[in-house]
Amino acid sequence: MPNKYKEKDCLHCGTKFRKQGVYCSIACSNKARTVTQETKDKIKAKTREYYSSPEGIATANKNSKQMTEYNQKGYMPFNGISVDDFAVPIPDIKDLSDYDMDGYDLAEKW
Repeated sequence: MPNKYKEKDCLHCGTKFRKQGVYCSIACSNKARTVTQETKDKIKAKTREYYSSPEGIATANKNSKQMTEYNQKGYMPFNGISVDDFAVPIPDIKDLSDYDMDGYDLAEKW
């Protein structure tokens, strides 16, 4: 169904499109939306509440350190978990005699 929707002009940017709705994209619909002062005040209050919590303070400190390092070095450092920190050594077990049986019973002993 290539021509399911008729061709329309976007109410915000004027681009021709064939989709459901009156805007060509989510970005255009967001730009055309009016945000009231009440909504802005609610967002501001929630943001201030978050950044006064311990989690928000920790996030702000982490972001501040990363941006300081970015401004000094010119690139964003990676502070995540490396593969070596996450990896677990895999034991070499060829048969049952190689397996350490501490804490486990063989099926014959059940």
